Amino acid sequence: MDKSLILLAKYYIQATLMFPVSLVIWILISFIEPILMIAIWRVILEAGTKVSFSYQQFVTYYLLSTVFYRIVQVWSLENVSREIYGGTFSNWLLRPLFYLKIDLAHNIGLKFTRLITIIPIFFLIELFYKKDFMFIIDGANLYILILSLILGFFLYFIMENSLSLLSFWFEQMGKFSEIYFIVNNFFSGGVLPLAILPSVLKSAMVFLPFRYLLSFPLEISLHLLTGKQMMQGLTIELGWIVIFIGMYFWLLPKGLRKYTDVGR
Repeated sequence: MDKSLILLAKYYIQATLMFPVSLVIWILISFIEPILMIAIWRVILEAGTKVSFSYQQFVTYYLLSTVFYRIVQVWSLENVSREIYGGTFSNWLLRPLFYLKIDLAHNIGLKFTRLITIIPIFFLIELFYKKDFMFIIDGANLYILILSLILGFFLYFIMENSLSLLSFWFEQMGKFSEIYFIVNNFFSGGVLPLAILPSVLKSAMVFLPFRYLLSFPLEISLHLLTGKQMMQGLTIELGWIVIFIGMYFWLLPKGLRKYTDVGR
């Protein structure tokens, strides 16, 4: 592995650990939403509402989502947009490291510190739901699940980096980021499982990139997909990664020309 990437990741890990209170608050917030959603769906199901998910599936879905989302999550849109808008992006242009590598190391550092703190708490909470938590996966499905999470991370990373380049043209990205977060959270399955949505919506979301950030690995974990559907999903996911890579390297030189013309 690239030594400079490892050194940068270590630096960002140390920087993140310098703010333990913020880390603790983030961890608590991470678990509030899934536990609340489990409680809400329990009430809905006990009221007799018919949905295609059982209570056990909802418990498994939301508990796994706390870990899966942290595996794929990135913070590139906010970070890169802020540096472009603030003019500090210029500092990176004078260094030998390509900015994508710097941002990758930043995300790995944040991800590492948050995962090592969130996973032990996940197992403690899982004990509380032990009777209803039904995550069992092995064989080929396990390898497909791991691959979907790795690809999900890279898709998230290159998608947000590509979208962040819009900051070269639009200085106020705050509203865009808010809309993006809402759309991403819903269409990735962060709010509710995509599998319980009407068939028309489910069919459309198969071809959107957001599904592959969270819902796809969760669907694999709950055994909701056939082998053919999993292969189709991985193919679409790879396709989106290629599309966003192309978008990134198409926008970057155009944005840099505008950036240097403005003189930041």
